[in-house]
Amino acid sequence: MEVEDGTLYDGFRYRVLDEMIEEAKHSSGYFIMIVDKKSLGVISGAVSVLDLTQRGVTVIEQLEKIRKPMPEVDALYFLTPTHKSVTRLTTDFIEQIPYRQVHLYFTGRVSEKLMRTIANSSIMPYIKTFKEVNCGFRLIGRDCFSLEHNGLMSALFAPKNPNDKKELLAYLSQNLASVCGVMRELPYVCYQGNSTLAQQLALDVEKEITTLYRKLPQLAIKTSRPILMILDRGYDLGISLIHDVHYESLLKDFFEVNADGKVKYESTDNSGISSTKEAIINEKDNIWVRLRYEEIDEAQAILNTELKSFRNENRVMEQAGDLDNTDLKTMAKVASGLSNYNDNVSRFAVHRFLIENCLRIFSDDGVTNISEIEQMVMTGFDNEKKEYKESDMIQKIFSCLKVMKNNKEKLRLVMLAIVAMELGPNDRKTLTDMLPSDMALHLTKLSCFGLSLQAVGKTKKRLSKLYINSLQSRIPSITKIYNYYVPKISDYMFAAQSGTLDAEGFVFGNAVPPSVEEMQPQVKSLRKKQGAVSKARRKIIVFIIGGVSHAELRVIKDFPDMHIVMGGTKIFSPLEFVQEIMLMNSAEEAPDVDPRDIELDFR
Repeated sequence: MEVEDGTLYDGFRYRVLDEMIEEAKHSSGYFIMIVDKKSLGVISGAVSVLDLTQRGVTVIEQLEKIRKPMPEVDALYFLTPTHKSVTRLTTDFIEQIPYRQVHLYFTGRVSEKLMRTIANSSIMPYIKTFKEVNCGFRLIGRDCFSLEHNGLMSALFAPKNPNDKKELLAYLSQNLASVCGVMRELPYVCYQGNSTLAQQLALDVEKEITTLYRKLPQLAIKTSRPILMILDRGYDLGISLIHDVHYESLLKDFFEVNADGKVKYESTDNSGISSTKEAIINEKDNIWVRLRYEEIDEAQAILNTELKSFRNENRVMEQAGDLDNTDLKTMAKVASGLSNYNDNVSRFAVHRFLIENCLRIFSDDGVTNISEIEQMVMTGFDNEKKEYKESDMIQKIFSCLKVMKNNKEKLRLVMLAIVAMELGPNDRKTLTDMLPSDMALHLTKLSCFGLSLQAVGKTKKRLSKLYINSLQSRIPSITKIYNYYVPKISDYMFAAQSGTLDAEGFVFGNAVPPSVEEMQPQVKSLRKKQGAVSKARRKIIVFIIGGVSHAELRVIKDFPDMHIVMGGTKIFSPLEFVQEIMLMNSAEEAPDVDPRDIELDFR
C-alpha cells in the first residue's frame, strides 16, 4: 500500500491493517478482536469488517458486553487508553482465563497510572504484544478527521479549572501529532497569531511531533514538508451558523447522520404507506464520494446524468425480467452481475431521495429566505452586490423570527446577527425578545470566542468597508442568492498556496517553510514535453480548535492543486454547534439575570 504520498485514509488503513493486524496475525494466525465503544468508532472510519476477516480476525466483540470465554484462542484488544476501558480489560482475567494470549493495542498514549494498573493485574502473564498505535481520531472522508472529545467547548473556551484546559490541550496535541504520524509527515507548524489557545496547542504539537520522530528514526523526513495550520473556532463564527447549500452540509443539517454514516429517513411507497428506512453513506459509496461537496442542485443534475448513463450501460439488466427470449449466455451474464447491479440501483435511489428531500426542506420550510439573510449579513451586501441598510436587515431578521417555530433555529439566527453586526440596545432587545429568556442567556457565551458584546449607540456591520469592497470585486455575477459568501478558510488556503500566511496573521513555530519557488522540484514529467518541470502539490493540514463545519470541509474541492487534510476537535452541523454552545459553562454565572437587561448581561 502506498503511504508516502497517499491520503490520511490510506495511512490509517496501513497503520491498522498492515502494521497492527498483520503483526498479530504473524504471531497468532487467527484471533478474535475486542474493541471498546470509542475505538470501534475510530476503526470504522476506514476499516470494514471484511477487511478484518480477510486478515485473520474471526470474531469482533465489544469490550463493554458480556463475552463467552475462548481459552483456546488468542485475542487482540484494540482500546482507548481510559480508566474505564483498562478496568474492564483487567476484569476479564480476574476469575478466569478467557483467551490463550493477548495482543494489546491502544489508540494513543497510556498514562503511567494505567500502566501500573495493567502491570499489577492478572492479565500480565498472557500479554504477548503491548503497543500504542497512535491513531486516536475518527476519519470523516478520505482527508477529514475529528478528535471527538466530549464536553470540550467549556474546558477550552470557558474553563472553570485551568488544569482541565491544560490536560485537554495535552490530549489534543498527542492526537494531532498522531494524525501527522499516520501520514508520516513532519510539518511546519503555524498558528493563528491572535489566538492564545492556538499558540499553546501549536507549541505542544511541535514538541509531540519532534518526540515522535526521535523515537522512530525509520520515519524519514521528506524534502517537501506540509504546513500544519492551527486555528480556534473564533476565527470565523459565522460559517458555523449558516446553512451551506452543498449536499453533505444540507444532509447533515436536515437529517440525523451517525458518525458511521448511518442515516434514517421516512419513505412513502406508491400505495401511500410510510416506513422508516436506513442507509449507510461512507467512503465505500462512490456516488457519495463524487457528490458530497457539490451544491445541492448540481448534485441532483449530476446524479440524474449518471443514473441515465448507468441505465444505458446496463440495458441487459434493465430487461432482465423478460428472460423467455434470452439466450443462456446473456442469462448467465445477468445472473453474475445482478447483485452488484441491484446495489448500485439502491444507492442511486437513496441519494435521489435524500437530495430531493434536502431541496424540498430548503424550499418549503422557508430556509431559502433565511439563507438569503445569512448571506447578506456575512458579506455586507445583497445578491445584487448592493450594501444593505442595517435597519432593513434587522427588520428582515425580525420577520423571519416571528414565523420560526424551532427555538434552536431562532437562537442560531440571533447568534448570527450578533456575530455579523454590532447591535445597538434597541435592535438587540428587538431580537432577544423573540427568544425564551433561558435561550437568550446562551448569547452571552459568544464572548468566550473573543467576540465583543459591548453595546453600541447604533447598529453597524462588523465588516470593514475595505473587506466588503474586496468581496464584491472577487465574487463573479451572483446566480444564487443563498451561496455567495467566501469562507475565510478559503483565503487562508490561497495564502498557504502562495506562501503569504504571515500576511494573514499566522505565526510559524521553530521552522519556516521554503518559498513557493524553492518548493518546486526540478523533476521532468514523462507526460509532458522534454524539459517541462512538474509542480509540487503542496500538502496543508488544517486543525480548528472548537470544531470544523461541513461548510469548511467542502472548501477542499476548490483547491485541486493542493492536498488538503482538514479536521477539528469535532465536525458539526450548525444546530450541533448551537447545541455545543448551549452546553458550555457561562462565562459568568448569572441565573437570576434576565438577558434582555442589556446593561447587566450584555457588556
